[in-house]
Amino acid sequence: MLPIIVLAVFSGVGFLIAAYVARRVGRILNVRTLLLANYVLVSLISGIVHLSKVEGQPRGFFDVTVAGTPAMATAVLGSVLGLIAMSIGCVWRLQRAPVTNRPRLRRTDKWIIIAVLAVIFPFVMSGLLRMQANAALSSTVRILSVEQGDARYVFMSHWSVWIISFLALWVLSFRHFDGPTWACIIVLGSVALIAVALEWTGGRSIIFVMALPLVLVTAHRLYPARMLVVPSLAIAAAVFVANVTGDRLAGTRQTSSLATWADWEWGRFSMLGFADTYTTQGGFLHGETFVQALMNVTLGVVRLLGLYVPNPPLRSMPEITGQAILQSDQTHVVAGLNSELFINFGYAGIFVGMLLLGLFAGWVDRRFAKAENLIAQLGWAYLGSLVIFRTLAADANALASFLIYSGAPVLVMGVLAYLLRDRCTLASEICETQGMRAVRAPAFPSRLAHLPRTYEDHGVHGDDQRR
Repeated sequence: MLPIIVLAVFSGVGFLIAAYVARRVGRILNVRTLLLANYVLVSLISGIVHLSKVEGQPRGFFDVTVAGTPAMATAVLGSVLGLIAMSIGCVWRLQRAPVTNRPRLRRTDKWIIIAVLAVIFPFVMSGLLRMQANAALSSTVRILSVEQGDARYVFMSHWSVWIISFLALWVLSFRHFDGPTWACIIVLGSVALIAVALEWTGGRSIIFVMALPLVLVTAHRLYPARMLVVPSLAIAAAVFVANVTGDRLAGTRQTSSLATWADWEWGRFSMLGFADTYTTQGGFLHGETFVQALMNVTLGVVRLLGLYVPNPPLRSMPEITGQAILQSDQTHVVAGLNSELFINFGYAGIFVGMLLLGLFAGWVDRRFAKAENLIAQLGWAYLGSLVIFRTLAADANALASFLIYSGAPVLVMGVLAYLLRDRCTLASEICETQGMRAVRAPAFPSRLAHLPRTYEDHGVHGDDQRR
């Protein structure tokens, strides 16, 4: 009973800190608030549900209550320690940072978007057709792995999100669609298209990962229509999650509920207990999984360039959990970031890792708020979405892989916009200067052409006339 009380108290504290950050920043939808709220769900509320032993519900891959007191104590203390460290990182240099500049698409930005989207469109169609064909031939609803050589098609199909997002921002840049009603219709329609484009994955969280950047960038437009937008998004998300979950469980004896989702489908509390049991028997890994993640992403880029370099004989966290829990080299289990930090470095790893993650979330959110370019702002929003959804419930490979491969078009556009920033600034200054001159020096009326055009003709200097 005591562990449940401790987790419940710190869950309340976590939500209060998240609300304080939102009020202090001046934006409810900010990276730090959403990250803190997600941590409470993944680690603390997950623990409450797991330790409550909801009758009739599956226990997940690892049962802390069966493993013993040491595993339970590690799971509780590690989850609380992670919340404390992340809270310190999120409130560090906390200051009001509302998005006040409201960047829009400049003429150069539009040409960049046209060029990049025209280049990636054939690859997007190829990726979508290939992955939809694989999904049709697969016996499972959710695609968890692909054949060797097909990974590129996965990421190319993800690029469809950027075509939809940038086209939506382009339409919203027209004066006719500047109102909140049109913004609501366009954003909700774009989110629906993103869900359809990624339907082949059979995943739930990936839709939120890829759709959140567009919502964050257009939040100021949607705010006047929030009474329509928030219920619409909530209902659509609930229906989508229910349908995907039902499709996954169709034809099986498995069941799913809100309790199982909070416990182990999205929650990761019990896997921290697994990390304690694993280190007790085999010792700490001293950073092996993080080095493997770094080498995997780096060598993946090298292989895309045509140079085949095999990965070093290092194990990833999903491989370790799959071998230890399921005794399988083919089926992997994602243990979550807390477990990966503990299995490598113990409690010190959890504290330092969550502290750095909180600091990084604050830095990303500040960059998003201060972005003067809409392309850059969408890129920072995407990075913030990855920080929220591709760290706590994922493994060390997830964030970098999604950033480099799935986010490649945004990275390219961001680099081009940065390189052309001086030219854009100069062009805008020239336009503003010409506009000011047009206002200050209007054309001389033809009907007054017979009058003298200089003050000196009347014997009065211009300075004296102005005085």
